Amino acid sequence: PYETEIRLYYPLATDIGSMYIDRDIQFSTNGDIEKILESNLQNPKSDKLIPTISKNTKINSMKLDRGNRVVKVDFSKELLTDMNAGSSMEGEILKSIVNTLGNYYGVEKVYISIEGAPYSSGHFALEKNEYFTVDYDNVQKFE
Repeated sequence: PYETEIRLYYPLATDIGSMYIDRDIQFSTNGDIEKILESNLQNPKSDKLIPTISKNTKINSMKLDRGNRVVKVDFSKELLTDMNAGSSMEGEILKSIVNTLGNYYGVEKVYISIEGAPYSSGHFALEKNEYFTVDYDNVQKFE
């Protein structure tokens, strides 16, 4: 397997904000990066960080649209149903997902859908061709 470093972003457990962790991952040719990312987003290495997605949340698909420099990711409905967060925390969760995928693929835009429909919660909503933008402001390395 190929070993590479990935930067993962997580919301803070005690405050509104997020931090990142660099982790080494092993990836085989034709391997399933969705499962590797899913597992890592579900399991931060500290209880001072909140899992970015719940244990029940699955990444259904992920696609890099090189021409438009956007990553398109489709999650299972549990991303929303298991979230149980106010608007500030939901914003940090979304920021962590967007920053993780944007950083990994080297793009600034991430389109998130749920079971094929554009992301929509009580606090945030995307239209068909809208996307979230990577935002590294006020994000520090977790020590």
